[in-house]
Amino acid sequence: MPPAIRDCHTCNRRRIRCDRAVPSCKKCAQKGIVCPGFGTRFRWTISTTHHGELQVLERFRSSRKTTMTKKIPHPCSKAESVKFVPEPSVLDPRLGERELSLNSPISRMLAHYANSIATMMVWIDSEQNEYRKIIVPLAKVQETLMLSILAVVSTHRPGTLPTKIGPPGDVSETAVLQITERLRSMARDAMVRDCEQHEAFIAAALILSNYALLNSELSVAWIHLNAVRVLIRTAALSTASNAKLFSFLKNQAAAFDVLACTATFDPAKIEGVILPEIHNDNVMFGLFLLTLQGITSRHLSQEAAIGSLESLTTISEVENQLELARASTLRAAESLSSSSSKVFSSKLIEDDFVRMVQVYHHAGVLYAHLRLTRVRDPVGIEYHSSRLFQTLDSFEDYRATCHNLAWPLFIAGICCWPNIDRMKSTRKLTQIVAENTQFGHYGSIVRFHQCLWESPHLDWINLATDWESRGTPLIPV
Repeated sequence: MPPAIRDCHTCNRRRIRCDRAVPSCKKCAQKGIVCPGFGTRFRWTISTTHHGELQVLERFRSSRKTTMTKKIPHPCSKAESVKFVPEPSVLDPRLGERELSLNSPISRMLAHYANSIATMMVWIDSEQNEYRKIIVPLAKVQETLMLSILAVVSTHRPGTLPTKIGPPGDVSETAVLQITERLRSMARDAMVRDCEQHEAFIAAALILSNYALLNSELSVAWIHLNAVRVLIRTAALSTASNAKLFSFLKNQAAAFDVLACTATFDPAKIEGVILPEIHNDNVMFGLFLLTLQGITSRHLSQEAAIGSLESLTTISEVENQLELARASTLRAAESLSSSSSKVFSSKLIEDDFVRMVQVYHHAGVLYAHLRLTRVRDPVGIEYHSSRLFQTLDSFEDYRATCHNLAWPLFIAGICCWPNIDRMKSTRKLTQIVAENTQFGHYGSIVRFHQCLWESPHLDWINLATDWESRGTPLIPV
């Protein structure tokens, strides 16, 4: 039988020469994997992707323990699945003056989100915080967004949700239903006709990701993130009603997505990542996130062994790029300060922001060492580890900044063994993040570090892959 005229998909992705043997190439057989063949591979387009995302969201919807009218069996149980019937809306799409009066329960919940939760969603909390300035007012006229916020607040501050609305699980479930219906309508017609509402759906899906993290539902958080990806890709085909809001939401999603992808080894998750929009160095950590995703993507496609000299050259190039990223973030913060005099309310907060930028820089270099090199450079790793821990210990007000330090702490825990003091410091600082933010998923980072330190192999990639295969992914965000 004559050989195929093109490489198989697996060999092409691995960037190796395919022997093109028919019906399946020998190199796939040697690796113990099923050769995908040589025919045309069909990929999802924007329209058909919605169907795939809908199936994922519907699986999530049917696995919830509570709905507005009935219980759903746990996904691990052997009970037959229950067909979900959408329930009527629990809120008027445009709430009246009484419901949004200053002393009403819903108004107080919105205030709690604006004053206590929105501060943790951005790199710098200021008067320009878009969650407080745009998202919360938009929620008053967009029901799905309102429900998402109420679900987060009622979990972050139990007992605040009015009983007539229902428990947080029911509220979030209703928001999921509405987002699912949005995706279904987009599958029928990819054109976005109500841009303001579409942006509200993006914000709602992002906030539902946070709701899942609050409850340590990491797999569910990924499902919501996939919905965000579809909504953003579709919105990119239309003219946004508020270009500034869409850009903000996309950059928020990019920060979540890129950092989450550093702890996953599933190609399907990594290939669909949202990247930040960078215009004239005005996006804090934008270039850093692009560099980080470049490292993640390169590791995904990297199959051949890398010699030590090539490794060091690669790390040197990455370190230079991260130096530029650090400068870009500082320039963006300076630009924001010049346009708004109250970005940093004190010199202490400004100094701690600079320390945070330093922490991300050293963690980024360490991440490059962890994912790009087969032959480790102990001198380089020790230098950046030392600088990372020195900076972590130098914060003037750690609790005011710690909500942004989960990812550097995740990297610190991977690199600190067998230094007992650093291991203790990592555990303590990560626990402070969990206590200060009340987000339950940070506990998984503490447990992961402990398992890694106690493992005989100390291979964080194998351990993270094993956790993910068992349905316990890591999201160090």
